[in-house]
Amino acid sequence: MEIRNYFLLLKRHKLMLIIIPVIAMIAAYAFVRYLPDTYVAKTQIITGLIDQSQQVLDNNNRNDNRRNDEFTNLIETMQLDKVMSQVSYQLVIHDLTSGKPFRKMNKAEDFSPAMGKKIVSTLKEKQQSFGLLNPSNPLEKNIDSLTASMGYDAGQLLKKNLKIYHFDGSDFIILECETENAALSAFIINQLSNKFITYYTNYVGQGRYKSTEFLASLLNEKKTAMRAKIDELQNYKIKHNILDMTNEAKDVYGQISSLESYRQQADKDVIAYRGALKSIDGRFNPRDRRYLESTTAKVNSSILSTRERLRVMNNKYLENNFDQRYKKSVDSLQDVLSEQINESTDKYISNPLAAKDNLVQEKLKMENSLELARYSSGSLNRQLSQLKGRLNSLVPAEAVVNSLERDIDVATKEYLDVQDKYNQANVANIMPVQLRQLHSALSGAKQPSKKIFLVAVSGVVSFALCMVIVLLLFYIDDCVRNREDLERITKMPVIGELNLVPEMAGKKIQPKQEKYVSGSITLFRNLLRNIRFEIDRVASKDKIFAITSLNGTQGKTLFSFSLAYAYAISNKKVLLVDGNFSNPLISETAKPKLYLEDYLRGAEFENSTIYTQIADAAESDKLIRLQDIDANNSITTTIQRLSTQTPQIQGGMDRISIIGNRGGDTSLFEISNQSSIRKRLDDLKSKFDVIIIETGSLDTLSKSKEWMQFSDKTIAVFENNQSIKNGAKAGVKYLHSLNGKMLGWVLNKVPVTYKEAVKS
Repeated sequence: MEIRNYFLLLKRHKLMLIIIPVIAMIAAYAFVRYLPDTYVAKTQIITGLIDQSQQVLDNNNRNDNRRNDEFTNLIETMQLDKVMSQVSYQLVIHDLTSGKPFRKMNKAEDFSPAMGKKIVSTLKEKQQSFGLLNPSNPLEKNIDSLTASMGYDAGQLLKKNLKIYHFDGSDFIILECETENAALSAFIINQLSNKFITYYTNYVGQGRYKSTEFLASLLNEKKTAMRAKIDELQNYKIKHNILDMTNEAKDVYGQISSLESYRQQADKDVIAYRGALKSIDGRFNPRDRRYLESTTAKVNSSILSTRERLRVMNNKYLENNFDQRYKKSVDSLQDVLSEQINESTDKYISNPLAAKDNLVQEKLKMENSLELARYSSGSLNRQLSQLKGRLNSLVPAEAVVNSLERDIDVATKEYLDVQDKYNQANVANIMPVQLRQLHSALSGAKQPSKKIFLVAVSGVVSFALCMVIVLLLFYIDDCVRNREDLERITKMPVIGELNLVPEMAGKKIQPKQEKYVSGSITLFRNLLRNIRFEIDRVASKDKIFAITSLNGTQGKTLFSFSLAYAYAISNKKVLLVDGNFSNPLISETAKPKLYLEDYLRGAEFENSTIYTQIADAAESDKLIRLQDIDANNSITTTIQRLSTQTPQIQGGMDRISIIGNRGGDTSLFEISNQSSIRKRLDDLKSKFDVIIIETGSLDTLSKSKEWMQFSDKTIAVFENNQSIKNGAKAGVKYLHSLNGKMLGWVLNKVPVTYKEAVKS
């Protein structure tokens, strides 16, 4: 539905959508018809940033973003004032010195050949130094004004004539120039390429030379720092007698580990031998022991001598880090000791204790092994103490050496990095700048005319703008366009619609207009029948209907007349009451014989002639005649046409009775009290089939609401293409509060096209 409303809005503004684009296209044509033809010259500058054949150093480490930044930097450099001003200077020099200038120069009255030579000389000096014009200098300020007037200044060239761009993945920068002169386009392109390459070559050369000088100085500093760190490490090692800190520490750690294992084994042997000796001693009685000691005294002296020699040699073996030379001596003494023990046993043991010879021999061997294990453990402990002391002395020295070595690594890395950059800078200084113009630009080719395109664009843009405006109007427009909008906004049903009937009162109607008016009346009559049907279907038992609206000029008076006529031609007696005291249009149109003020005033009127006519339903047709209604009124004209188009129903208007009011600043309860009014209305309900009361609009506050207390149903009239503003929202809220008495809306004055009317 929203889309349908939008298209309806477009249809209402179709003239704007046609006229404005046409005007825009005409105006665009008027502006562009005298535009001169243009010519485009084109060239390319190869950069060598991507093409590997143009590179000496390997630049594969550059990523795409880095390359894009380099291309952007080149394009920005090309657009610098220092570069573009060189082109401007050359153009001015050409036009001042050539017989065929590109553009006509607006020379001042005091412009002389000498002035021209002076300008040329100044511009050539600026070209040599890539200088800019100084606005504080009068001559240079005049030159700048002259350049701008001819369209040769940098701003106009970049904005109107030049295009500089680069495609991703390409090694070229593309230059295009579009001017009104083919030779001028080529001249600008070639001059810009030449000046840019010259400027960039000088700029890069100076930068490379400065970079090389800086890198050479930095390289010497890094070399000096590296040598100082190396000398410091060497001096420290000489001072602390350090040859190879890492290997020495490893050796000490290895010796300590080996000695620890030997010491543990010696301690185990001591414990084991002690236990074994204690067990053997327990098997001898004291007398055997005395005999044994007395017989073995001489033997033990030689054994002890050999044992001492074995202890000394074993200590040497341990102190010399288990040297194999000492190992042989230890093994030899061990064998001598074993022979002495065996010999002593064979020679002296010949007594009653000979049965214990083996125990004695084992005891002697174990005592010898025990002494050897004790001596080994003590020697190992001393060796371990010495090695740990050596290790403790190496720890602080190792920390210092490691720190100095790290400093040397850092200094060496910095030195090598700077040396690599220095070497690259030297190679770059040897090689020339890679920028070069691929080919000279030739005279530009004539471009297709853009006049038709610009005219078409103006039309399309203006049409799109109009569409946007209409769309904006559509979104900010809160007017009711159809019954769906009214139901959606008010949350109340719509019982019917009435089309807009043209006002033809007092006017001469043409034949074509007659068809339109007749068709509109026919459609109005059919829609009125639908409304009558809906009312009878929903409120068949109700008789009193109050007709109201949110505000005035909604068309409720015509609707009240028309609804009364619709019921009258359906063979029902109808009473039409003008309850609108603020605007009694029914009373002014029909000029009734009975007024509310008289009817509701009191019992003294019950015997009057007028009341008798009301009471006698058969005589009610005398209250109104068509000829009594103002013929120049649009409401009268519509009712007469409705009557004319239903000739088969005779006396339709004769079934309508009207009670008017005299108007003024009054209300219903100011005329009579509530009980009396209800009694009078109940009396009228017994005499008429339908009672239609036109009340005031809801913006009259209580004047309309008083009538709704006595009505069975309320019908609200709403004019199409109107919005429900803040003041009217209170009226909608009140209609919701009627608790079912609100029958629904009648959407009035719905527009109808000529075709729809004629078809009806």
